[in-house]
Amino acid sequence: MNPGFFHTVKNKVVLKKWFRILMLAGFISFPAINHAQGVALNANEKPDTKAPGASHQQRVAARRKWRADRKQKHQHDKNLKYHNKHLQTKETRKRMKETRRKADMSNGHKREFFLKRWFRHRLKTTKKENR
Repeated sequence: MNPGFFHTVKNKVVLKKWFRILMLAGFISFPAINHAQGVALNANEKPDTKAPGASHQQRVAARRKWRADRKQKHQHDKNLKYHNKHLQTKETRKRMKETRRKADMSNGHKREFFLKRWFRHRLKTTKKENR
C-alpha cells in the first residue's frame, strides 16, 4: 500500500462507509451481548421463584431469607438514620451524609459528575513547588 492511500477522497469515503457499517453492527449487537452475560441480583431484587428444578420448599425458604435480609437492612438503615439525626449537629450530619455518598460511589466504582470533576477547586502551585 502506498503512503498516500488514506489521503485520496475516494478512499476516505469508502473508509467512512465501512466505519459506519461497523458502528451500526456494534450498536445492534450490544443488547444481545449484554443479555447473554446474565444479570446478577441486587440486594433489593427478589430471588427467582420460578427457577427450574427448585422445589416449592426451596423457593419458600429463599423468599423468607430474602425478606429477612431486606428487613434487617431496613432496620440497620433506620438505626443509622436515628443515630445521625439525633446525636450530631447539623453540620456534622451534612458532612457524614456527603462522605457516605462518596464512599458508596467509590465502592460502586462510579465516578463523580463530570462537571464537578472538571471545575473542582485546585490549589495553584508556583514554579518552585513543581520542581
